[in-house]
Amino acid sequence: MDRCLRMAYRYHDFDVVELNVSAWNDSFGGSICLWVAQGELGEAAVLQFA
Repeated sequence: MDRCLRMAYRYHDFDVVELNVSAWNDSFGGSICLWVAQGELGEAAVLQFA
């Protein structure tokens, strides 16, 4: 079974970073664009994957 997770940088300004996160396997796939405050990406990752 192939599984993949991809994070792509899309845009930034002084306050935020826009990312596109995609994940899929043989039977399901999904994608989301999200905005994260500058310097908060590490904290967002800890909250989501804890």
